[in-house]
Amino acid sequence: LSPGLDGARLPDSAPAGDARAVLVEPASVAELVGALRFLVERPDWCAHLAANARRVAGQRYLWRHHVEHLLEGLPLAGTR
Repeated sequence: LSPGLDGARLPDSAPAGDARAVLVEPASVAELVGALRFLVERPDWCAHLAANARRVAGQRYLWRHHVEHLLEGLPLAGTR
């Protein structure tokens, strides 16, 4: 989820950058509530973060990528 927005310092500006999530301090209820309010009240930021996360997931975490990585480590047929 990195890079992400800091839940303690959420922006007032329009969505920009490559952030993919709002990251909060573990066990901080106040930050979590603030982050949820931020996202509910700013659907433009919510859509921006989601689009960035989907883009990165599609580039790095599809099964096709895992299979390609596994195949890179296998010897080619007929080269034994």
